[in-house]
Amino acid sequence: MSIARITALTVFVVAASVAASPRHASAQDLPAGAISISVRDSLGRSIAGAELTVEGTSVRGVTDDRGELRFTAVRGGPATIRVRRLGFQPTTVNVMVDQRVPAASVITLLAIPQRLAPIIVRGGTNYTGRMAGFYQRRDLGIGHFVSREKLEHDNPGQLSDVFRRLPGVHITSTRFIRNAVRFRGNGQNCWPLVWLDGAPLPTAEFDIDFLTPQSIEGIEVYSGISQIPPQFMGSRGLGSCGVIVVWSREGERREKKRKKAVTATELAEMVASQPLYPETLLFTGVAGHVLAEFVVDTLGRVELDTFGVISSTNPSFTQAVQRALPDWAYAPAMLNGKRVRQLVQQPFSFVVDSTVMRRSRRN
Repeated sequence: MSIARITALTVFVVAASVAASPRHASAQDLPAGAISISVRDSLGRSIAGAELTVEGTSVRGVTDDRGELRFTAVRGGPATIRVRRLGFQPTTVNVMVDQRVPAASVITLLAIPQRLAPIIVRGGTNYTGRMAGFYQRRDLGIGHFVSREKLEHDNPGQLSDVFRRLPGVHITSTRFIRNAVRFRGNGQNCWPLVWLDGAPLPTAEFDIDFLTPQSIEGIEVYSGISQIPPQFMGSRGLGSCGVIVVWSREGERREKKRKKAVTATELAEMVASQPLYPETLLFTGVAGHVLAEFVVDTLGRVELDTFGVISSTNPSFTQAVQRALPDWAYAPAMLNGKRVRQLVQQPFSFVVDSTVMRRSRRN
């Protein structure tokens, strides 16, 4: 074998060996030609732990915490980079490696969402939470009820405007109150007893316009003494002129200590955390669904700014889902023993209880 041929073979073996060497190897030991890769998601955020391979070679590596990786031992000419990462669609990118100028490329990976078990929201009588009594009494069909949804739809300027639209209610002016509520048949000097969040207000007449419509979760109105639930009659028959029960909205959400994270199946069985069935759709028998998409972070919390809707049969269903999400906690996804962010798709099915429809037809 000639010396020239032996020399050429030796150079080839050395080059191949260097190409598979670590990225921090000395520049004198590596042939010219480098590739700098930055891996991002569709929102431009870095993706750590993505595996990159130069096709046709043994050159491979994993992106760092900044989503970056630099190959410093790639021969010049065209090269194909294959990228893989759990939770993302694999992709390839073609680059041209110039032995004089390092190649640079930004690769965007599209997330593959994890489809969770569907959550069934039943519009029926299994109410829970602080407003459970409100909805249970409303289902009895005694008195008049104004929900938060109704208030937001009508958008009244002041709370007395809500009462003007109710049957059997008369608005009058007194010496101290401009818009005083009276129930027909009880006389001008017989004002209703007002309850706020389960507590009776002072026996003197209360100006209902002191409360803003935007601060109200629900209102119960009982104009006749025979309608008033016993717990709202008040001492010494103070409710004999009628009763108004006002429920305020909860204050601004604060970060709360979260309960133990649950799996998707367990979450689907948690009635208290379910979205509230929209009133107007419930009593007209409208069922539907929402397919929501969002990111669950490493603590199992929903990243609310990532919320999106893939499909929805009604905007009211979508709003009900959005209101419920801040209180949820999932079991975070795991990768190599570490918690990672995960894009998920959560289906919701809204189903009307048949008993609600029968009661609605009777009313």
